[in-house]
Amino acid sequence: MSMLTSGFWLSLLGINIALAYSVYPLAILGRLSVAPVAYLAIGAYATTYFTTRGGSFLVGLAVGICISLLIGAVLSAVAGHLRSHFFVAATLGAAMMVQQAAFSLTPITNGYLGITSPAGIVEWWHVWALALVCMAGAFALRHSVLDGVWKAVGADDLVAAAMGISTSRAVFAAGCCSAVTGTIAGGLYGHLLPFFDPNAFGLILILVTVAAIVVGGVVAWYGPVIGAVIMTGLPELLRDFGAWRESAIGLVLIACILFLPRGLSDRHGLAKVWNELRQASARLRHPKRPRPRGSSREQHRH
Repeated sequence: MSMLTSGFWLSLLGINIALAYSVYPLAILGRLSVAPVAYLAIGAYATTYFTTRGGSFLVGLAVGICISLLIGAVLSAVAGHLRSHFFVAATLGAAMMVQQAAFSLTPITNGYLGITSPAGIVEWWHVWALALVCMAGAFALRHSVLDGVWKAVGADDLVAAAMGISTSRAVFAAGCCSAVTGTIAGGLYGHLLPFFDPNAFGLILILVTVAAIVVGGVVAWYGPVIGAVIMTGLPELLRDFGAWRESAIGLVLIACILFLPRGLSDRHGLAKVWNELRQASARLRHPKRPRPRGSSREQHRH
């Protein structure tokens, strides 16, 4: 059965929306992070470890949040001053280290053999409750004073420091929001999947997460929703094309970087691209005819 006709696709969409919003706070600060994929893995394994042993889902979630907050605090302290691809590389290293730890800690994660999560603990409305909370939080942030502070840091760290804004505190606060959101999403994600292994938190998921925030953009609070819908639906629509699904994600990512660097939520960028397409179409339909020789001289004489 296609996921488009099942409830699992909607649940997966809700997880991807929450995962995109876990990237959102640091993206406002001009720092694209893939660490939420690591937080997702931590939440999935922590909650599954407790529930498969007769423990509480909430206890496992609390343990996972504590671990993710510790990693987020270390990242903020060590790499918080970095920007651009340097910060992406630092968070990518953290994500790969967590994945390798999942392969190595076989008593907890069962390593390469994977782990089976108990059914009936997480329902679809749990996922969408988290997604709606993330959307409400982003909306509230966009209409708060904190949004202006974080945008100032995202524009220029030195100018923000001259205005009395602490870049380290802003990065730490955004990193904590990212860690908590990503871990909760991971706890739900681990119980939606009947089975998962460390490969579920590899480069493909990192690519989808980055593409969702780049395609949707952070210009508007609903940008991550746009990106998550496209990045969740596109692989399913291209399911029959095999490995070309990942290539399609890469093409969409490249196209957005070239033509809409601020994402699909940038209305001014969309209007500019639309006007350029209309002008190009008009030039193709009505090409300019070359003037005959001597016509300019005759007009000058008259």
